[in-house]
Amino acid sequence: MDHVSEQEGFNFLRRLMLMSSHSESPRLHALGSALLLTHESLGKLGPTEQWKREWIETWTHYIAGLLWEMKNKSWSQMPSLEDYRFYRPLSSGAFFGYSPFKAICLPQCL
Repeated sequence: MDHVSEQEGFNFLRRLMLMSSHSESPRLHALGSALLLTHESLGKLGPTEQWKREWIETWTHYIAGLLWEMKNKSWSQMPSLEDYRFYRPLSSGAFFGYSPFKAICLPQCL
């Protein structure tokens, strides 16, 4: 996202929330298409309806966290500690990366 304008980045992330990869930038369009395909594929992977709902929530929180980071960077704003503690885990991708593991491995791995 560092290679596109602030407005393009915000629009791209908002469209991802709406499950659209459309972008004037071929690079963002390709990235968005790949992300949405991965999101949809992983959503189908889930063993239960509960897991699928959690995956959609994780995806939404991840995109919201990225929007939060972009806003802070755009406004040259230092987030409050409270905001940082809430949003940073979402935008870091930790939960986003862990969710597919849960679907594939848990509860067998515990």
